[in-house]
Amino acid sequence: MENQAVLFHLLEEVFRKRTLAEWKERFDQLDLLWSPIQTPKEVLDDPQVIENEVIVPFEHPEFGSIKVMTNPVKLSQAPATIRRRAPEFGEHTEEVLLELGYSWEDIEQFRESGVIA
Repeated sequence: MENQAVLFHLLEEVFRKRTLAEWKERFDQLDLLWSPIQTPKEVLDDPQVIENEVIVPFEHPEFGSIKVMTNPVKLSQAPATIRRRAPEFGEHTEEVLLELGYSWEDIEQFRESGVIA
């Protein structure tokens, strides 16, 4: 692990000596496969993300139109879709507990004792 830390710091020192544009030019000249680490904002504005429709608008019942990530794997005969929003915290607790065999009395006792909200 110590050698990895030393290597990391050596490489970090080297990479800080040039700008991203300079490294891009050099890596492209060497025909290397590479990509910079992007911020979330940069990912949203990335031309490939936009072209591949990885981030799409979704109408959320509480927050209105929001951007969400779709499945980046595109299947022509079984395309992925966004059918509904993510559940709220605890939204399906009762449903799951009933499927696990708990009774309504058990669930009420869990709620009263603070085990569930």
